[in-house]
Amino acid sequence: SENNDQWIEFDERHYRSMYADMSRTEMFTQTLEKKLAKFPPKTAVVCDLGTGPYLLFAKAAAAAGARKVYAIEAVPGSQNKAREELAQLEAA
Repeated sequence: SENNDQWIEFDERHYRSMYADMSRTEMFTQTLEKKLAKFPPKTAVVCDLGTGPYLLFAKAAAAAGARKVYAIEAVPGSQNKAREELAQLEAA
């Protein structure tokens, strides 16, 4: 049985706050894009550790041309939300 007490989990308000922090998000996204631009298209592999429920930087890596993106999340509640987010993206 899984013990969810071992994880520090942000609540939805915290995740939305980080997601909506445009200066932070833009800085990370621009840095990611610059790093990926150094590789030939569709050759880089990206690992997003702590992807959170929105897969924010995993999606940015895919959009910036990564060949493969591993979105890793240890917190079970965030994992489930991330899977739902991915399913919605795949269905679109």
